[in-house]
Order: sequence, then structure tokens, then C-alpha cells
Amino acid sequence: PLDLVTELHIAGVSEYSDLQGPWIAPVEPTDEMLELAAWAFERMPKVRGVTFDAFSTILQPGTIPRTVERIRRRLSLE
Repeated sequence: PLDLVTELHIAGVSEYSDLQGPWIAPVEPTDEMLELAAWAFERMPKVRGVTFDAFSTILQPGTIPRTVERIRRRLSLE
């Protein structure tokens, strides 16, 4: 249940051929992913942390700060 969640992870997604479906990718999250994150975030009264899961060495320069800013704006964390 979302009322027990204390940490929200947000990531970019792309198709992954080995799994034949979507999986975490080294890209920015889409607007739709941020909308889903915002919907969930609004229902998490105990949330204490929000992260951008960017665990790849092939991210383009500027992706992390740009994405963190987009997340902050969408979740109204500024």
C-alpha cells in the first residue's frame, strides 16, 4: 500500500530485447512516467526520499541535473 512507502524511485524506460518488454534504461523518464510518479507521490504520506535511478555510464552529459530538475518541478519539491 502506498501509505507505507518511504522512498520513490523514478527511471527512464526503453524496450529490452532479452526481456521482450520495457525495462529501466539510461535515458530521461518520459512525461508519462513523471505523471505516474506524481500520482503515486501524492498518495505516499510517509515518503522521505525520491531518486532518479541513473545507474549507467552511458548517460549523455546534462541528463542527471536536467532530470532531477524535471522531477522536482513535477512533484512540486522546489
